[in-house]
Amino acid sequence: MSPRTAHAWRRWRARRAAAGDEGVALILVLAFVMVMAVIVGSMLQQSYTTLRVARVTADIDSRVQLANAGVDYGIQLVRQGALRGNQPVCADPSEGPSELGRDLALTGGSRTVTVTCEATSGNATGAFGWAVYITQDTDTAIRSWPSAVQQKVIHGPVFNAGRFKAEGGASVAVEDGDVLAKSCPNDGTLRVNPNPPYACTAVSAADAPGRPLSNVSIRDHGDLLTASPQPPDGDGATSGCRTFSPGRYDQPLSFLGKAEGANYFRSGLYYLDDLGPVTIAGATVVGGIPYAPNDFPETSAVADSGACTFETASATSGQYGVAFVLGGSTTIDVRDDAQAELFAYVDPATGGAGLSFYQLGGEWGGAGASTVTGAGTTILGTRIGSKTALSAHGLVYLPDARVSLFGTNDSIMNLGGGVVAAGLDLQSGVGPNKLHVANRAGPGKRTLRIVAATNRVGTEKDLRAEADVSVTNDASHPLTVTSWKVNQ
Repeated sequence: MSPRTAHAWRRWRARRAAAGDEGVALILVLAFVMVMAVIVGSMLQQSYTTLRVARVTADIDSRVQLANAGVDYGIQLVRQGALRGNQPVCADPSEGPSELGRDLALTGGSRTVTVTCEATSGNATGAFGWAVYITQDTDTAIRSWPSAVQQKVIHGPVFNAGRFKAEGGASVAVEDGDVLAKSCPNDGTLRVNPNPPYACTAVSAADAPGRPLSNVSIRDHGDLLTASPQPPDGDGATSGCRTFSPGRYDQPLSFLGKAEGANYFRSGLYYLDDLGPVTIAGATVVGGIPYAPNDFPETSAVADSGACTFETASATSGQYGVAFVLGGSTTIDVRDDAQAELFAYVDPATGGAGLSFYQLGGEWGGAGASTVTGAGTTILGTRIGSKTALSAHGLVYLPDARVSLFGTNDSIMNLGGGVVAAGLDLQSGVGPNKLHVANRAGPGKRTLRIVAATNRVGTEKDLRAEADVSVTNDASHPLTVTSWKVNQ
C-alpha cells in the first residue's frame, strides 16, 4: 500500500471510531436522563402522596380534637347542673337522646360538632326531685286538715297544678324548697321557709314543669303481666313471720295480725294485679332491706319486726327494698294501728334513687293499667288508729289519683322519697317529727352517654367521640368518666 493510500485509510478509520464513540455517549446520556426522570418523578409522587396523607391526617386529627372537645362540652354542662325546663338534662332513659348543642365551633375553623346525651340507667330523682308534685288542677289539690298540730310540713320543693286548701285554719309549711303553684295564697294557708331564699311563684299551665319520671324503668318488667301468680298468703306461716316473695299477685293479700306475728316482703318488685282494696289492718309489715345505712333519718314506723329477720344482701339477687306496682283496681289502705315500713326499691345495676309505690299506666302496652283515677279518688291512704304508721322510703308515684295521710297521737307518716299524685291530703294530730313528706331517699345516681359527632364534608366517613359517665345527683354534681373513645 502506498503511503498516500495508507494515510487515507488511517483517516477513514479515525473518523469511524469517532462516530461510534459519539453514538455510545448519546445513548448513555439518554439513559441517564431517563433514569433521573424516573427517580425525580417517583420522589415527586411520594412527596405529593406524603403531603396528601399529611393533610388528611391533620384533618382527621382536627376532627378528633373537635369531637373530644364536644364530649368535654357535654360533660361540663352536666357537671354544672344544666337544666331542660325544671329537670336536669338527660334525666331518665325514657327520654331518649337529648341535644345539648348543634353546629358548635368549639376549636375554631369551619368545622362544627353536634353534642347529644342520653341517660342509660338510673334517674335524676333525688336531690333535684320534687318533694311533692301535684298533677291535676283542682281547688283542693293540696289540702290540710285541722288538728292539734296545725302546721303540716313538706321538706323540699313543691309543684301544685291546683290550689292549696286549708280546712279550719290548718296550714302547710314548705321547708328548704321553692313552691310553684297555680296560685300562692297569702292568708297563712301556705308558709315557705326560709324566705328568702325560697318563695312561692304562681305559674300558668303552659309554664308548668315536666312531670317527674319514675326512678325505676317499670317498662322493662312487663313479664310480670303473665308471670305465674304468687300465693296470697306468702309462705303460709300461721305464726311468727309470714314471708312474701316478689312477683305477681292476683288474689287479695292475707296478713298475719300482730297477735300472730309479723309479715316480711323480700326485696324486689310486687305487681298487684287488679286486687281492689288491699287493707293492711292491725298488722306489722316490713318490706326489704335498706340499700344504705340510715336509709331514712326520721322515726322508724316499725319499732319491732318480731320474728321476722331481715334478709341478707346476698339473698336479694342484687336488689334492695320493695316497690308495689298497682294495676287495675288496686288501692292500698293502712289502718287500725297497722305499722308498715317499706325500704326503697333499688337495683344497684341501674342506680335509681328508689321507689315504693307505682301506679301502672301504659308502660306494658296498656295492659294492666290502673283504673283508679281522679283527684278525688284515693289510691293510697292511712287512717283510723292512734298508732297507725306508714313509712315509705322511696318515691310514691301515683300520678292519676289521690294520696291521703290521716293519723292521730302516735301515728307516724313518712313519705321520704317524694310524692307524685293527682292530689294530697295532710291531716295529723301526731307529735313533732312524725309526719314527713319529703324527698330524702338519697341523691341517687344515673349513667349518661355523651356523644359528639363532627359534621361531614363530601364523602368523609362519620367521626364521633363518646363517653360514658356516672353522675351523683347532689348539689356538687360529682361525675366520673368510666369510658371515652373515638369512632371513625
